[in-house]
Amino acid sequence: MAFGLESDVLLIQKALSSNVHCPERLVEVLRSELRAADVVVAGAQEDRVVIIGDYGPHSLFVSSSSPLGDHPLVSYYRSSIELANPASQASTGRLSVGALAKLATPHMRLIALYHQEQFPLPRFPLGISDIAAAVRKQFIGRVSLQDMQFGLTAAGIIATLDLDRPDIIGISATFGQYDILENLLTRLPAIDGYDPLVVIGGSLSALIADLLVRRFPGLLVGKGRGEQTMKDVMKSGIRSCRSTRLVI
Repeated sequence: MAFGLESDVLLIQKALSSNVHCPERLVEVLRSELRAADVVVAGAQEDRVVIIGDYGPHSLFVSSSSPLGDHPLVSYYRSSIELANPASQASTGRLSVGALAKLATPHMRLIALYHQEQFPLPRFPLGISDIAAAVRKQFIGRVSLQDMQFGLTAAGIIATLDLDRPDIIGISATFGQYDILENLLTRLPAIDGYDPLVVIGGSLSALIADLLVRRFPGLLVGKGRGEQTMKDVMKSGIRSCRSTRLVI
């Protein structure tokens, strides 16, 4: 490797290990450090790939663990990727514009609701974490998470949705959280010029699915496994159901 390339790979590997739980932060760090616009983080936490799409005349690929040639992302985009050194964890190469766009969009935001008075002790948000991992493993779009355990309010969530404008919003609601769910679903349409696909899941949502789709037209309510539902939603290309009432 040329000196500049080697130092950039070391920087990316360090950023990968420091931001293993937050791919959004990883993207921000690499855009700043490398002055790159096209930065994509793909794959689940245990085996991520960073792609710098505008690395000079080429793209730069760096894997967090396995050789790039063995990574499932490379197999998935076989006809769209060329690697100079597939036996290494880092390589220059080429990635088609279409594949880069498919890895970057749509943006799915998964939200876990929380009432501290009902669950005073911290708990792992396994539902949205498992869904995020499943979606990331299919290498379509990107996923970010918000958990109200970290001090977020409904108003705060709406503010970040207005700022980030994800294409798909997934909300997990269980018993005792209907008031928060209602608050969010009532506030969302007030965001000017924003019409995301909203998918509601969790035990409470499955129980009151008919009520939800009657009161909030345009929702998708998932009654089955969240992982498969959200994978299918991501692959479907559906971005809005404003005029529909649908339970899946």
